[in-house]
Amino acid sequence: MEINLDYPVYIGDSYLNDLNIILEDYEDQYSRLYIIVDENTHEQCLPQLLHEVEMLEGAQVIQVPVGEEAKSFDVAQHVWKTLTEDNADRKTLIVNLGGGVVTDLGGYVAASYKRGVRFVQIPTSLLAQVDASVGSKVGINFGGFKNQIGAFADPMMVLICPMFLQTLDNRQLLSGFAEVLKHALIYDKDYWSYLKDQEEMDWQAIIERSVKIKSEVVLEDPKEQGLRKILNFGHTIAHAFEAYAVEQGTHILHGEAVAFGMIAEAYLSKQYLNLDDQILQEITESITSIYPLEDFKMLFDHKCLKYCAQDKKNEDNKILLSLLPELGTCTPNVEVEMQALEQALNYLNAQISG
Repeated sequence: MEINLDYPVYIGDSYLNDLNIILEDYEDQYSRLYIIVDENTHEQCLPQLLHEVEMLEGAQVIQVPVGEEAKSFDVAQHVWKTLTEDNADRKTLIVNLGGGVVTDLGGYVAASYKRGVRFVQIPTSLLAQVDASVGSKVGINFGGFKNQIGAFADPMMVLICPMFLQTLDNRQLLSGFAEVLKHALIYDKDYWSYLKDQEEMDWQAIIERSVKIKSEVVLEDPKEQGLRKILNFGHTIAHAFEAYAVEQGTHILHGEAVAFGMIAEAYLSKQYLNLDDQILQEITESITSIYPLEDFKMLFDHKCLKYCAQDKKNEDNKILLSLLPELGTCTPNVEVEMQALEQALNYLNAQISG
């Protein structure tokens, strides 16, 4: 399947071999090739990529650490330094092979190096395949805040190969699945009904539907001035959980934080947009049946909410959330008071004790 934004998004394992043809067509337009990987994708995905794509055999591999901590200025600086010392010029092409951390970091490095070099996104996690690698957002964390420094930058292409999901453990798959659930909740109630009743997942079909939803939203609002903000449902509180986890010296995956953030923001949807009680209950029960709330209860502390004040969607010191008036639709820019955020955390905590 091919989806076109301002760049092509190819979905299917067969496209990996086609990358040879694409690179051959562009061969006179790039001077050298680099592949950015983390420790996991270096071991589990890079050999398959090099086996299928002969044009990449001579590429220089740059390895970064695993995990959210790699989305930092220090790691970006390391990659910039490597490129600079290798005399990489503006015709350099960077291939980012990894999950959302690698595609975000690598995309930002490419977008900023010498004011921008071409890059290809090859996401290997479900989260990156359905969300992080599509939409041209790239960036790093800074000062304890998620994605504080970044840009909108189009890749040359995005190549999504479901076979790379075989390298993931169940926790990583479920992390990506939270973003899939989000797409359904904000955009397609029939998709939600399909997902919550499935026992065996057709990952290619799910990836295609989720990418289609995100692409439709992004095409209408590429720079997140309005509609695109609906993609942040669950994320304001999720980012607070992630930042607070770092502060507390523990770890939560992005999708896990989003899952819990969606419960809290569904509660706020009831308070501010009159989301039906039955829908709130359905969302809560569906998500808590998949994700282990008990394992992360130490993060559902009111102290984490200080990070909501730095959310990128805020304006004029107002905390703005994207909330659900009903299943399958979403309203951006809903102003929410800190007291209501505290109540949402109380609701989340009640699901553990209840």
